[in-house]
Amino acid sequence: MTDADAFGLLSNKSLNASFFLDLFPTWQGFDYFFGMPTSNDSGVDLSRNEQLVEKSSDLATLTERYTNETIAFIQKHQEQPFFVYFPHSMPHTRLDASVRFKGKSPRGLYGDVIEEIDFNVGHLLDTINDLDLADNTYVLFTSDNGTAVPSDRVIDGEDIRHLFHGELVKANPEKTYFYFLRVHMQAVRQGQWKLHLAREKEPAQVAPFSRNAHSQLLQSSVQIRVSSVASKNHD
Repeated sequence: MTDADAFGLLSNKSLNASFFLDLFPTWQGFDYFFGMPTSNDSGVDLSRNEQLVEKSSDLATLTERYTNETIAFIQKHQEQPFFVYFPHSMPHTRLDASVRFKGKSPRGLYGDVIEEIDFNVGHLLDTINDLDLADNTYVLFTSDNGTAVPSDRVIDGEDIRHLFHGELVKANPEKTYFYFLRVHMQAVRQGQWKLHLAREKEPAQVAPFSRNAHSQLLQSSVQIRVSSVASKNHD
């Protein structure tokens, strides 16, 4: 990247808790950082770049504050190429939501947190549109940090720009994707086909994520789909 490019890291939940300065984002290629250098398990202490600016912050305010910081960064750098890495602190072990969203979701506090994140992602996308940046800005929305990278193989990148641009004819129709919860396969996808597998209510070796409250629903869904296919074949 050139000197004119801007890198911003807004929020974080995975830096070394010992706070070695050379592990901070501003020492790792980012021009700007706002957030926590830890998870929110034991409290919320906010830093701006390398300075602690607020101790014991209100967890309920973080989603909106992170979004506002991100929007301000984009507005400041809209005339130049920029990169923003924006991981929310929630959902995590500790949860909270602002007054505007708290108690509004039928899924409880967790649902409140998700709905607030969803709203603020929309606010961020609206800003990108309002600044006329949508046509040359990639927005990637992912979940969590993924799993550990295996050490017994070479991992290399793959150019998937054609997917971002809607040029699906360039996609590899034979590429297969496998989805796992630790040792348990959850789904398989290839081309236009996707198989979602039912699993046991208490699958082994996945604690503390073992309880599957959706197992009965998934099994019913699979049975309905199988029955539907069988009926069509019979006809």
